[in-house]
Parts: sequence; C-alpha cells; structure tokens
Amino acid sequence: MTWRIQGEAAADPVRGPQNNGGLFGEREGWHLPGFADRDWKRVGFPRSERRQGVTWYRTTFRLSVPGDIDASVGLTLEDDPNRAYRTQIFLNGWNMGQYINNVGPQHTFVLPNGILRTRGTNTLALAVLSEFTTESGPGKVGLTLLGRAAGGTPVTPVPSPGR
Repeated sequence: MTWRIQGEAAADPVRGPQNNGGLFGEREGWHLPGFADRDWKRVGFPRSERRQGVTWYRTTFRLSVPGDIDASVGLTLEDDPNRAYRTQIFLNGWNMGQYINNVGPQHTFVLPNGILRTRGTNTLALAVLSEFTTESGPGKVGLTLLGRAAGGTPVTPVPSPGR
C-alpha cells in the first residue's frame, strides 16, 4: 500500500506539504505573500453570508515597531457564537491555527515574531469554511498587543517567499 499526501507538489516550496491543508486555495497559493489578488472583490468586516463552502479573504498590513522594543502581537477574532464556521489563519503563508467560532474557546492567536514582520509588510489570509446552517463571518478581526518590553532582541525573519 502506498500513501500520498495532498499538496505534496504545493505552490509553496519553502513551507512544504505539512503547512498545507489541501484546500484548493492553498494549492493555488492564495495564502502566500505576493499572490496577485488585485482582481479580488474588496469587502469589509464584519461579514455575514449564508452559503456553503470556503471563502478566502486576504489583506496586507505594515508594522513599524521600534527596534528597541520587543512586542508580542496576536490576531483576535470575535463573532456571535451562534454562527457556525471555521477559519484557517495564514500569516505570510504560514498556517497559524484554526478558529472555530461556535466552539471556542480560543479567540486570540499569537503571531510569532520572525513570521510576523514587526518592521515591514505582512500578508494575512483567512479561509472561512461555512456549513450553510447559519450565517458565517468573519466578524470582528484585529491585531491585539499582547505585551511589550524594552530590549529589542534581534529576531531573524523566517523565509516567506511568495509566488
């Protein structure tokens, strides 16, 4: 018997198949920095749709944390717990976790320095998996400062090439 893993020939040679859940958008590189999304429709959050399937959202944001500060940043997702959906979170192409709105309890996901560019541009992608039984989001999505300290310990960025 021979087993195969979906995504083995992933669009992302750096992170490899273990960072890929097998969604079509992952295989196409929609979660990667540099993906050409200029033809995608612009939307805002909170979002409320009743449809089954996967909807992808992407944004870029720039941080400029001073070099003499160590800052810990998280991504916080909040929504009505009666809305059933899951969200896979990708930062600069790296899978940071899965948010399950109607189960919880985790609402904040740490964005590790090195993957998070504290002095540069970041790409955030969300793959929202809806089951059609309720309206699905995402609701409120934002960055949260989890802590800061003087020190400025150097962090080497983790390679994160795009397409």
